[in-house]
Amino acid sequence: MARQLSLPINRQPLSEQVYHQIKKLILTGQLEQGTRLTEKTLAQDLGISPTPVRESLRRLYADGLVELQPYKGVIVRSVKPEEVLEAFACREALEGLAGSSAAKAIDAEGIERLRDILARTLQEESRDALVKLNEEFHQVILEYAQNRRLTLLLDTLQDIIRFRRQLAAYNPEYKGSIYRQHSAIADALEEKDSEKAARLLQEHIQDSAASFAQEIHGNKENNN
Repeated sequence: MARQLSLPINRQPLSEQVYHQIKKLILTGQLEQGTRLTEKTLAQDLGISPTPVRESLRRLYADGLVELQPYKGVIVRSVKPEEVLEAFACREALEGLAGSSAAKAIDAEGIERLRDILARTLQEESRDALVKLNEEFHQVILEYAQNRRLTLLLDTLQDIIRFRRQLAAYNPEYKGSIYRQHSAIADALEEKDSEKAARLLQEHIQDSAASFAQEIHGNKENNN
């Protein structure tokens, strides 16, 4: 674990740096599900006191990424497919609210940023980069929704989805689908049609949930 952990030099509070670093290792699979996390070992690997590690583990517990098991302590959670589908259902409702709110506040600069992301999506072939572009698109919308609590809720839901899927659904066909859906959403936002933007974002999340359900079905068939 020592080779995996390092803290960048920045002005964030130490507990914030530790939280984001451990979270990144979990979401990218470098800390696998079932891995035991101890305050002492993490603190030694990072060369810090246990206090910021303890605070970070509490936040990760609240995020649903770790759990406390008897006789084992804190371990990286095994997220069930049903939990991801529940997260998609919640995200569908919240993304609709984000789209409706953003449509009322977005300006020309915001639309330009969305169009730039769309252009980069067409040119990109890297699976990891496409995932980041997809998230960037939604982050711009959240920024213009101007609702901090909404942003926090969606971030937590997205963590669970990202943790379980591990980018598996991103293929050339899915890339085209994302581009078409994002283009339509950007058009609705530019038109300041809050109802249409909300509906298109909800349909976009429904499509992602259906894709995940197909992944589960395919994996079950392959394992039989």
